[in-house]
Amino acid sequence: MANHPCIVIPGIQGTGLENIYALPPATTWSTLEAGVVPPDFDRLVLDTTGEVDEAEAVVNRASQLLGIAYSSFVQSLRGRGVPVYVFPYDWRYSMVRSANKLVKYVQALQKKTFKSLGAGNWDGAFDFACHSMGGLIFREFLAAWNTAMPGTPLPVDRVVFVATPHLGSVDAVESLIRGETVLFGGQKELRKLARTFPAVYELLPNPALPNTVVNQVGAPVDIFDINNWQQTVTPDPDDPEGFDVEQAHLTAARGLMNALPDVTRPELGLAGRVLVIYGNKPNSTLRTVKVLPEFNGVTNWYDFDDADKPENKGAGDDVVPLESALLPGVPAVEIQGGDVSIFNLKSHVLPLHVLLPTLDEVSSIASRFFTGTTGLDLLPKGTDPTRFHP
Repeated sequence: MANHPCIVIPGIQGTGLENIYALPPATTWSTLEAGVVPPDFDRLVLDTTGEVDEAEAVVNRASQLLGIAYSSFVQSLRGRGVPVYVFPYDWRYSMVRSANKLVKYVQALQKKTFKSLGAGNWDGAFDFACHSMGGLIFREFLAAWNTAMPGTPLPVDRVVFVATPHLGSVDAVESLIRGETVLFGGQKELRKLARTFPAVYELLPNPALPNTVVNQVGAPVDIFDINNWQQTVTPDPDDPEGFDVEQAHLTAARGLMNALPDVTRPELGLAGRVLVIYGNKPNSTLRTVKVLPEFNGVTNWYDFDDADKPENKGAGDDVVPLESALLPGVPAVEIQGGDVSIFNLKSHVLPLHVLLPTLDEVSSIASRFFTGTTGLDLLPKGTDPTRFHP
């Protein structure tokens, strides 16, 4: 089997951003902002269309992947002796925009002459390693490629999804209401910013993920209808710049969600070439939030205090529920919370969802899969064979 160059697609907040309006360019988002320094609202906020930076003196662009999450992963994949590229993108915007940029990125890389692969040994395809939201961007890329290059074979050999929320996450709901979520590092300041980011809406739980947002009797609530959101985050005529949840973003997110290509479709030709790696910690992940008709004078109150109780959470990686990470018909490898070494300092401050690409086990499994290994042989030596799900 010929080796293929690899492209790593990071998750939300996994790419640094810089403002090129400033001379020289100034950092907008970096490893520090990702977990230590409060974000600068004016440098990050998008306008109400979600298509451009709101501030006149801000023109952001993606810079580099955040090393704290991806350096070891990329270096491990490069240890196979094939080129591994990273795809930085502005994670605030719609995944449609990012997928279209990925098409151009792949087209540019296809012009390279990969001498390290040997003459005539490359078919123009790439392996893709996708973390979190990066996996959804890859799925949208499949549609974008067919639109941009009709009749041209997909430039895809093998794909690894690491903690991708294929059916969304309740964390996205909480981030838009409270901001104090694992998804955004517990930074409450990001809640208003998040309401201007189309990508966050695109991470909302899919109706196919049952029992996520429900009313008092357990019936599902349509979260893509602004009328069902908490009163404190919906548009107020007396506060026209309240940075509220926007119906236009909800509608667009529902459309994207319904149109994302299913990687198991036979016509895509990816059968046997897709792998899921997911995290499993019992009672770690938001699963169901009840919407109360009224609480303290606020209509449609989302009761996250109750949802945050361990007994009301489900299994997952602190962000993505198991049912959202898994793909029917696709083999999967389970990583447990106990796999994170107590000597890993990051394990004390970061959720499993963020830690997964930093683990040696994950990069080892991905590397083996890219070289054609399948089944139980993917597991590191001594691993419980029940961790592999055919």
